[in-house]
Amino acid sequence: MDQKTQRLFRTKLERKKSEMLEARAKTRRHGQEADADTAQDIADQASSASTKDFLLSLSSTERETLRLVDEALERLRQKRYGTCLICEEDMHRKRLEAVPWARHCLRCQEMREQGLVS
Repeated sequence: MDQKTQRLFRTKLERKKSEMLEARAKTRRHGQEADADTAQDIADQASSASTKDFLLSLSSTERETLRLVDEALERLRQKRYGTCLICEEDMHRKRLEAVPWARHCLRCQEMREQGLVS
């Protein structure tokens, strides 16, 4: 992968990381607001708890994606970005454009989802 393409993907990954960190901060603020709300009746309390659970589950998903973005940035630094971690073949550019933090080529990702490889 040439340097221009590497810079393009580094920019995409850094932008995604920044967006995710901003979203995480908003999620935390909303969670704190849900805690601060004093619900009057049982329905309001249930709604508040449901909202808080939803916000917490989002942050779990966000943490995983953020970890994958950080790993992709590290692979860029190590000049290993764009190589499948299973078959070690170069990934198609379209795959990386769709999911810049992808760890596996499409074929290996499908095999992982089917439980054929780990």
